[in-house]
Amino acid sequence: MHDKRVAVLIDGGYMDKILYEAGSMKVSFSRLANKLARGKPLLRTYYYHCLPHLSQRPTPEEQTFYANKERFFNALRRLDDFEVRLGHLAPRGWDNAGNRILEQKGVDVYLAVDVCRLSYTGSVSEIILVAGDGDLAPAVALAKDLGIKVCLWFGESPSTRVSEQLWYICDQRRALDVAILEECLLSPAPERRDNDAGQL
Repeated sequence: MHDKRVAVLIDGGYMDKILYEAGSMKVSFSRLANKLARGKPLLRTYYYHCLPHLSQRPTPEEQTFYANKERFFNALRRLDDFEVRLGHLAPRGWDNAGNRILEQKGVDVYLAVDVCRLSYTGSVSEIILVAGDGDLAPAVALAKDLGIKVCLWFGESPSTRVSEQLWYICDQRRALDVAILEECLLSPAPERRDNDAGQL
């Protein structure tokens, strides 16, 4: 096992909620990953999300939103030591207002598989997790059984509440608050480095 080397795993949908609750803050994900690593050697950052849904006859707004998200994911892929894994959105019926309900598919599976793989291979001594879904608890339990520390970073608003299963199974829990996010703000465009990326 690599002593003190860490991996950062970010559920992009959960991170979107944290940033929205912080005033739609735009952050540099490379700075954020290094901040969460707390000075420890960072093996890699893994980011999990889905592209937005496009209707059969997409509106200009849908097309623009889709293109912006695609551009953002590609910018993350260009960051050093950054891996982007995309699931997909699947229809799950309609709400009372007649709007289609969409559900992420594959994101939690990718995340759980990476937790298990990093643990089994001994690639890291600590996994840093930004997520809230209780479905990840079994993977975290396995990581702990294999001697891996798991640190959970969470949002403080009701919309970013962490499931009890995930909360209790992690070794450490830290609030990803506005003060930390402000230290990772995206630089203005003229100062931005080519290998930086921020939230769109």
